[in-house]
Amino acid sequence: MIDLLSQYAWRMDNRDFIGLAELFENTGQYFHCDPGNVNAVLSISAGSLAKQFETLFANLAATNSSATRVLSSILIGKREDGTFEVALTVQVSIQTIGVSAVQPDYTAKLYATIKKNGNTMNFNVLKLAPFQSGIQASAR
Repeated sequence: MIDLLSQYAWRMDNRDFIGLAELFENTGQYFHCDPGNVNAVLSISAGSLAKQFETLFANLAATNSSATRVLSSILIGKREDGTFEVALTVQVSIQTIGVSAVQPDYTAKLYATIKKNGNTMNFNVLKLAPFQSGIQASAR
């Protein structure tokens, strides 16, 4: 499970969005929630994840910037049906080539439902809920 969460962070940080989609069940979904707007919930199916994130991360690519995610405060629970529920805190920072200081982007809670299929674990649902409203679409 920690490997799956680490792969999520690695693939997001390295903009490997095709690889990111591989971490999800075929029917998996990603949600990005804006706490300032109850109607602003972005739901991306695993199949369309790569295309959506390439668009969302265009700003980072254009400015030669990279994101770094730090995962902490991981809580794991197991349901009776064998799926796992995970809650953790994510802190994202942005570093731009030629700029000396790393800039904090946002902090969020990440909630996931993870299914185990044989030796493989995949996200069924992944929800990102930033602590602040109106974050830039820079490193979701």
